[in-house]
Amino acid sequence: MVVATGGAVLNPRTRARLSERGSVIYLYADPDVMWRRTRDDARCRPLLQVGAPRQTLAALYRTRDPLYRECAHAWVDTSAYDVARATAEVLTLLFARMNAPA
Repeated sequence: MVVATGGAVLNPRTRARLSERGSVIYLYADPDVMWRRTRDDARCRPLLQVGAPRQTLAALYRTRDPLYRECAHAWVDTSAYDVARATAEVLTLLFARMNAPA
């Protein structure tokens, strides 16, 4: 299952459950890259429908990044990746995790 938690990661209980019950891979990118990827789709992103969306995105990243890192088993910097490359990296990490000795 793939889950995009958004603000759910702010809840300590949710972070613990995510970490305990599955393989959490945190996909992240530089905030400037995230802005370039999302700025034309701001209508579909309520948290970016504000007066200063780029600054809001950066603030959300600063707040949430350490929380995602806390509960993740692996991290993937997608700043320079397209969807296919990010997917391949995630699959490699998942297969390695599944085949690791218990």
